[in-house]
Amino acid sequence: MLRDGLHPGEICLQSCYRFVDGKITTVLRNYKDGYGLIYSNNIAPGMSGGSVLNQDGVLVGINGRASTNSEKGTTSFAAIPINEYKKYQVQTGGL
Repeated sequence: MLRDGLHPGEICLQSCYRFVDGKITTVLRNYKDGYGLIYSNNIAPGMSGGSVLNQDGVLVGINGRASTNSEKGTTSFAAIPINEYKKYQVQTGGL
């Protein structure tokens, strides 16, 4: 799985994309606010709203959330599965 997005810490004279390799570690069946994909990519601020791609470059999710567990010293990253977004788009008549 690849994650891409603009990274504000990089100096660019044009749009810069950062692709980060990782794995989907969890697919949640019951999830809050649409975030059903948990993955191992280490993303950075400014990458929210970017694409989550599978190994074939197919869009599988939209990046949007990070959650830190201070006791364990870990951070989880979450995305909205693209099929969930498509259901929302149909229900609302598109965005």
